[in-house]
Amino acid sequence: MKLRTKVSSNYRPAIKQALLWQAVFLMLGMFMMDMGWALKMFLLAGLVFWLAVALICVRRPALPQRYDLDFIKAGLPFLSLLLLVLNMIFYSQAF
Repeated sequence: MKLRTKVSSNYRPAIKQALLWQAVFLMLGMFMMDMGWALKMFLLAGLVFWLAVALICVRRPALPQRYDLDFIKAGLPFLSLLLLVLNMIFYSQAF
């Protein structure tokens, strides 16, 4: 059984875009004056997102589907904002 397989180059533009989103949300989280609360939410969303991306790359290394690439491109902003809003709703912690 082959343990190493090459990951398709189709992932490269999507991952670059996701890294750009990661940088934007980390900067946004660092500049918010909320004692680091938003930064923690963005870091948690980033961790969950990159674990999902790693799972996608492991399961379909050679031929990614269009939905995989769409998730990698737009999943981080969606997860970050969803986690931020849900946390604000459930813990009633507004800015």
